Amino acid sequence: MYRLIEYLSTTSQTRPRLVFGGLFAGFAIFGWLVAFGLSFLWNLVSQDSDPMGREARLPLKRPNRQPTAVAGMPTTHLAAMAKSSLAPQPQGRGLVTNSLEKQYWEVLSKWGAEGVSAEVAGRIESQCRGNFQTPRCDHARDSLVREIRQNLKGIRASLFECELADVYYRAGSKVISCATAVSGSEVDFPQPVVLILERSCRSGDGKSCFAVGHRHFRLYNDLQAQHYFQSGCSMGDTKACFALGELWRWQGKLDVALPLMRKACGQADRWQAMACFAQASIEIELYHNRRAAEQALRISCGLGEPAGCYQLAALLMEDSQRRDREAQSILAKGCFEQRGVFGFNPLPCWYLIEVRKAYYGGAGIAQVVAFMQDSHLYQGPDAITLKTAGGDLEMAKLVSMMAQDMKGFRLYSCGRAYQTLMAFGGGPQEFGVAADACRSLVEADKRLRYERREQGIFHNYARFQ
Repeated sequence: MYRLIEYLSTTSQTRPRLVFGGLFAGFAIFGWLVAFGLSFLWNLVSQDSDPMGREARLPLKRPNRQPTAVAGMPTTHLAAMAKSSLAPQPQGRGLVTNSLEKQYWEVLSKWGAEGVSAEVAGRIESQCRGNFQTPRCDHARDSLVREIRQNLKGIRASLFECELADVYYRAGSKVISCATAVSGSEVDFPQPVVLILERSCRSGDGKSCFAVGHRHFRLYNDLQAQHYFQSGCSMGDTKACFALGELWRWQGKLDVALPLMRKACGQADRWQAMACFAQASIEIELYHNRRAAEQALRISCGLGEPAGCYQLAALLMEDSQRRDREAQSILAKGCFEQRGVFGFNPLPCWYLIEVRKAYYGGAGIAQVVAFMQDSHLYQGPDAITLKTAGGDLEMAKLVSMMAQDMKGFRLYSCGRAYQTLMAFGGGPQEFGVAADACRSLVEADKRLRYERREQGIFHNYARFQ
């Protein structure tokens, strides 16, 4: 008890100092928390929902107009401005983001230095100087990107899109990369684009691997094409697997191509439906395995590939007359609900017209013809065609569409149109001559389908319509 009283009496002498010290420490901690909270809110607002991702979603189409008046651009040193403004943050993620921001501005500085309008240049100068990570600077940057796109044409435009998209890819984007942004024939890619694609392929972008591989294929470098297709396929890119299988088919090695097509048919991708269609063709050609072919074609048709629906219906109708109604339903899906990678395919529509004429007394033919014409693939019959068809408007529509298929080198559709019009009881003499020419073109294309390398590895499938 004595020691407790002695302690309390001693403590009472220092109590004022402890009280003031505690108050000072409390206010300091409170002030630090307020400052931290305000800083956090400011960073949250100024990021403007990931400007890199927002820009990645902008359309990559370049407006078709002449370049604007070029003024002396005061933003030649954008990269240097960005370097001083985008100082690395303490956190690791901020350090990476700022590094990529610098690379982004380096691309814009390189291409913008060639001249943009004074209005855009002034906006960049006023809204981005001192801080490149604000919503106002983001909007100015978007204007600069659009201006550059308007001023560039041809190969230079492709190179700009490639370099810009490459920054997105290195930022971790799975939506856009050089391979998805660049356009035109791979053979015509400038060397800087090829180097970026090769680097992206090595770092895991399967689409870039396909682009480089297809370039080698069209340049007759099959070993290099095989290497890059294999790399893209191992990364899970269905198109690359499909292309590798096609490469083996070009060389006549169907037994090597089939496992690749089976793998591609099992991968969820926009090319899956076409890969299943290709698998079915090899199953029939190599092993006469109709069951496996039918399973693959049902996947292809179910995914909206019109060629798959057409081939499935043909397979069912060869199998048994009792399956005609199911085949007709499949053709209707292939015609009206198609989502093919090669655009509108009239092939199942032609077969549907033929089937409905032969088995359903013509029911619904006008609906199919109207749908085909609404696809903007065809023009209506002219006066000469109408006269050739003896004044029969429906016959004239069919003859006119067949002639347009032949002129547009939609060879398989043209051949199917020949069979369709035969189901209508023939036609005028002029029609018979055109139909024979169409049929001969189809046969010639089948013989030469693996010899048109300059038209790409998927030439045969593009013609299957």
